[in-house]
Amino acid sequence: MSAAEAAQPLEADEFRPDYVVSPGTVLRAELDARGLTQADLATRTGLSPKHVNQVVQDVAPLSAEVALLLERTLGVPSRIWNVLESRQREVTTKKKAQQELAAHADWLNQFPVKELAKRGVLSAALTDAGARVEQLLAFFGVADPAAWDRVYAEPMAAFRRAQHLSPDRAATAVWLRLAEQEAAPLRETSSLAAYSARAFRQLLPKFRALTMEESTEQAVRRLQQLCASVGVLVVYVPQLKGTGISGATRWLGDHPLIALSDRYKWADTFWFSFFHEVGHVLSHPRRCTYVALSDAGDDEDGREGEANQFAADQLIPPTMREALVRLDQRPDVVRFAQEIGVDPGIVAGRLGTETRDWKFANGLKVRRQVDLN
Repeated sequence: MSAAEAAQPLEADEFRPDYVVSPGTVLRAELDARGLTQADLATRTGLSPKHVNQVVQDVAPLSAEVALLLERTLGVPSRIWNVLESRQREVTTKKKAQQELAAHADWLNQFPVKELAKRGVLSAALTDAGARVEQLLAFFGVADPAAWDRVYAEPMAAFRRAQHLSPDRAATAVWLRLAEQEAAPLRETSSLAAYSARAFRQLLPKFRALTMEESTEQAVRRLQQLCASVGVLVVYVPQLKGTGISGATRWLGDHPLIALSDRYKWADTFWFSFFHEVGHVLSHPRRCTYVALSDAGDDEDGREGEANQFAADQLIPPTMREALVRLDQRPDVVRFAQEIGVDPGIVAGRLGTETRDWKFANGLKVRRQVDLN
């Protein structure tokens, strides 16, 4: 088998080496196999000796026209030369790009690299700075750090943070991207309808009923199904260190995305976070990204406070507040929860928030870990 034959394109299931054979290397081998010199090839093809030498040394690109000349002269199909040239240029361009990206090592260092490697976003085996920057850019789906700023940093600058918290911007962007990736398969399903705010609002009572499900996993899966039926994406993403995120809302095209984290292991705070994000979807502009960092405290434009109030009112109607704060026996708390159709832990948690008395929390507020894998 000649060197050119060995370099032919591989089938999808064939071995693909992580190196490339240059057109000049193959051409030298073909000339040696035939006992031809570069001068002989120049005479046979009509190319100048200088140009032949440049092709052999991989200094000049092997054009499609030269590939045809080599096909006639050496009998090696032009498509093989074209593939060799394409692979060579691809590798050369990639190496050059990685060298340029290495200058952005400081940009890379702001991200939680160890955590990204743990989650499979970055390869732990990669040590070259340029290659790691390139891999992280691919994760975010952007071409360079400037594009990352436009797509992630600038929108995040628009959301208002709880005043006493200063989250890690880069880690927050990673978490939001992980949420987008979790949503990707949901966007491709036929069960995702066009978004309807009216239909979404009509589902609020059913969402409240889900709080009483014994299995949090089943409740969340049912929640995803119900939301998809009205065009809303819901995903669950474990939080990253430094983010302090309990939930977030942003729009992917014409569909709102609600992302929930495991920052709080309590079932009642999980549901509060969900209804908080629903408040953003139904009440606030689409252009903004909303990231909930605390269920206490307000922000500059009041939208986090409005979302908090929406969640509180949906879980326990304002008309029931007086009855709520008068509860002083555990059976009464359970009975009250049954009457309004929510989990008793939600009532216990709200009662503690309202009165600062957490005596009913023990045993009624439950810790639940969501595992959707």
